[in-house]
Amino acid sequence: KKYSWYGINSNGKRISGELLADNLPAVKIKLQQDKITPFKIAAKRELIFFRKNEKIPKKSIVEFCSQLAVLVNANISLVTALDIVENSALSLSLQKLITAIKEEVRKGSALSNVLAKYPNYFDILFCNLVNIGERSGTLDKVLKYLAAHYEKTLDEKRKIKKILTYPMIVFGVGILVSGILLGFVIPEFQEMFAGFGAKLPLYTRGIIQLAFFVRKFGLLLFLVFFGLLFFSFWANKNFSWFKEYLDNLNLNLPYFGEVIKKSIIARIARVLEVTFRAGLPLHDALRMVSTIVENSKYKNGILAIRDQIINGETLSSAIDATHLFPKRFIQLIIIGEESGTLDDMLFKLASYYEDEVKYFTDNLQSLLEPMIMIVLGVLVGGLVVGMYLPIFQLGKII
Repeated sequence: KKYSWYGINSNGKRISGELLADNLPAVKIKLQQDKITPFKIAAKRELIFFRKNEKIPKKSIVEFCSQLAVLVNANISLVTALDIVENSALSLSLQKLITAIKEEVRKGSALSNVLAKYPNYFDILFCNLVNIGERSGTLDKVLKYLAAHYEKTLDEKRKIKKILTYPMIVFGVGILVSGILLGFVIPEFQEMFAGFGAKLPLYTRGIIQLAFFVRKFGLLLFLVFFGLLFFSFWANKNFSWFKEYLDNLNLNLPYFGEVIKKSIIARIARVLEVTFRAGLPLHDALRMVSTIVENSKYKNGILAIRDQIINGETLSSAIDATHLFPKRFIQLIIIGEESGTLDDMLFKLASYYEDEVKYFTDNLQSLLEPMIMIVLGVLVGGLVVGMYLPIFQLGKII
């Protein structure tokens, strides 16, 4: 619970604040440790309507990881470091999470084992790398890498989301305007054209028929569209065959498919590089990679590579057999295996494909702008021309 308090400190100054604790005695003990004499302590109650969301954003987890890496690197004990990070946490939900982690670590549990209890915030990759860092004495380096890795992933998602938001809004407005024109404006023009007593242009007649169809079945089409959208999300979570179909469809999309492929390959190379440098066996590293790859086609490919590695195949030949990776990737893996510099080659490959993804996303905006103009011109402009075409040919019609 959250408790509010006020009292005096060791200098006799009146102060107040809030604390998160299991019960009232725990609050008193905490205040005594801080040399504060409390006058009043009360549990805060929040109306359910104003209760804050308990979900912790990924950005907060990245900040927690970065701060912990700096403190561990400064040779501060893990419990003390967690206590410092807890006190600097801006979110109540994050503070509660760090408090729970700190108490488990204080009792003697390994940090990786404690983090594994919170899979919503710390995935298998995170926990395994922390475990490697604890065993090898490189926890600060591992935490620093994890912070950079997840920060980069969040930046990519934010960038793509920002790029796609604008065209989605424009397309939505275009469809809304087209629906209003077809449902309300064009029928008015139809009544006006009916008084001419002459045959309308074929293009205008087609638009009038489309307007009639939209007015009659528009609501049904709207419900079917959102029903299919809801079914797609539901089936993607509950049916593996449907997820595989969507994953394959995403990989074959024009332009976007290449971005997705390069992003997956970059992530695979980066995780393999880090785990390989940490001394993890290759088959264990591949198992770890398979847990973070969301695309089912590449996930199955990684598992197939792992099986071939266990059977004695080289990494390059196992990768080549999947037909999922470009020749450049395989050639550098071969060089790395032959020269004993596989970790360096994986680092170069990860950096190269990360730069490629950055280049694609940076140029995505300039690609989408002309597409938006063309689609809007055809969608809305076509309807406007169809409505005014009889007026342009008014002399012939009359």
